[in-house]
Amino acid sequence: MSEDAVKALFAAPDTRTKMGLRDQFLMIFLYDTGARIQEALDVKICDLRIDKTPAVTLHGKGGKIRVVPLMKDTVQHLDNYMGVFHKGESVFSTEWLFYVERKGSRSAMCDDTARLRIQKYAELARENCPDVPERFILICGGIPGQCTYTSMEWI
Repeated sequence: MSEDAVKALFAAPDTRTKMGLRDQFLMIFLYDTGARIQEALDVKICDLRIDKTPAVTLHGKGGKIRVVPLMKDTVQHLDNYMGVFHKGESVFSTEWLFYVERKGSRSAMCDDTARLRIQKYAELARENCPDVPERFILICGGIPGQCTYTSMEWI
């Protein structure tokens, strides 16, 4: 995907709204970390390390754990996101980084919701940049429909 397409995709959410801010940061987080959707959605506040070498601990399939550094720009977006969604939250908190709130109760965002949101922004971005792919496909280790999303690939 071209740099222009990535920029158009990141610019698609209306970041004046909480949902737009969350969705933009989710896409930036996925892009920077190379995390699988489910790995990103499983991140809790306590998995973040923001010091001189910012990083996130990702919990992958089969109990595999990996620590991924975060770029400076991503950390700036993270700070903004945290100020809106996790203001005053302890660095030891076990709250989900990405969540949905229903009837005053928080729960982890599901991968279907994340996928649909990203697809929506791809359609919006394509209006300004034809380089944005028409759709996403999900690669599931050769077993369609029987996995959490292993990776996203542009087609």
